[in-house]
Amino acid sequence: MRRAGRYIARYDQRFMTKIIGLLALLGIATTGYGQQTRKVTKRQTGYREQYSVLTADPKIKHGPYASYLSMSGRLAESGYYRNGVRDSVWTEYFWDGKHVLARGRYRNDQKVGVWEAFDYEGKPTQQYDYTRRQLLFNKPGKGEERMTARALSPGVALDAKPVYISGNEGIMQVIGMNVRYPAAALRSQISGEVRVAFTIDAEGKTADYRVAKGIGYGCDEEALKAVKLIPANWVPAQAAGRPVAAEVELPVTFTIQ
Repeated sequence: MRRAGRYIARYDQRFMTKIIGLLALLGIATTGYGQQTRKVTKRQTGYREQYSVLTADPKIKHGPYASYLSMSGRLAESGYYRNGVRDSVWTEYFWDGKHVLARGRYRNDQKVGVWEAFDYEGKPTQQYDYTRRQLLFNKPGKGEERMTARALSPGVALDAKPVYISGNEGIMQVIGMNVRYPAAALRSQISGEVRVAFTIDAEGKTADYRVAKGIGYGCDEEALKAVKLIPANWVPAQAAGRPVAAEVELPVTFTIQ
């Protein structure tokens, strides 16, 4: 009986392998027994998404996911959906689609555990524990060093500036992908630094965006637009060991090569 049982188990496995192969030929994928899926390609502004949905309910994503930059076709993000929510390991990439910008885990559509951020050479620049909501390690980049911050409450001295979760490279990635050199500035050979100010409250939420220092010719508007697109994902400023609201200024540099 044991031998027969083992034989049936092996036979069932081979049978399911053949069925899965047949479904793949028909354009139907499977992610676990009873979970049939089909592939979908969707174009968004600036991105192209590829993922799978349940055949029984096309509104539910289930299986591998990837997004690509529309202009270059390079990989921007990859991960996995389980029954409509982000799950397992997700990876964010630099503009070239090869070097890893950040990596960590999702559970029930929420980032959990320790996420790591990297520079272009693959060296760790930050570790943030989403479960404990704790910054474990941060190596400031040049952009962060040039970022200024002041407490919103009078007479309060900051012990630490706000820190962007995903690090300096994360900020540079968003700005670099969304700033376009204005035609008027190119024609007039205008270059320089625009400083965009905004507030970060004690919970890390952002508001009140404005141009603190501009150079005109459309550069101010481009810088403001790009900084607004940075996700509100900040560790707030610290004063006397407590999180406090602060106003920061981020530099956006326009350079004609």
